[in-house]
Amino acid sequence: MTLARAVGLNAPNTEYRLIGRNPCILVQRYDRTTDETGYTTRLHQEDFCQALGFPPERKYQAEGGPTLGDCISLLRDWSTVPVLDIPNFINGLIFNVLIGNADAHGKNHSILYSNRDRRLSPYYDLVCTLVWPNLSKNLAMKIGGCDSVNAFMMGDWKMMAKKTGLGWPMIRERMAESCHRVLNKLGEVQAQTQEYNETMATGLHETIEGRVGRMLEALSKLKKTHDSPWETDFADR
Repeated sequence: MTLARAVGLNAPNTEYRLIGRNPCILVQRYDRTTDETGYTTRLHQEDFCQALGFPPERKYQAEGGPTLGDCISLLRDWSTVPVLDIPNFINGLIFNVLIGNADAHGKNHSILYSNRDRRLSPYYDLVCTLVWPNLSKNLAMKIGGCDSVNAFMMGDWKMMAKKTGLGWPMIRERMAESCHRVLNKLGEVQAQTQEYNETMATGLHETIEGRVGRMLEALSKLKKTHDSPWETDFADR
């Protein structure tokens, strides 16, 4: 979450704190607004499963839940500013692959209602699921034809762009930009967070740095093959 904010994603402030002997993460609420008198009002939020009519037990695509196409169509049809929310959703999708988060399911994305605005909510559950080896590496929502968090084949991203009606050059540029932003901030964020758990912070740094390198390598090979995505692949799926 700290890295997400550092690279410019819309994510709430987080804070690590010991309460007694219990390590806790505090996440600042973004679904509340306070006026000048101190009165707090709750903002309505609807996760993508709710907005699309999927029950909670179908939050994963493999269980009949929403796809990336469903999510992008929802933003295109329902957001009051889809021209901003769709690219921001793509930025979050790329970031989740870079950090190794396979669990970005339909209930981890939401629409936030404020006055007459309907906007993509801040990101509130960004985590490197690869830290837990026993957790599935299958993506909650497929990218193109790929269901693995190791989604580094450019053909899958281009297929996703085609299926969702998005411009491939836009996605490709955001992938490269996201990689460089993460690399630029990774060391700084590690220094900020290693006091909590130095071993974990170091492991996350190495994992994410390696994944960024793999995406940049795939993008570089794509450029050398004149944007023919099927030439670029990684066996580790």
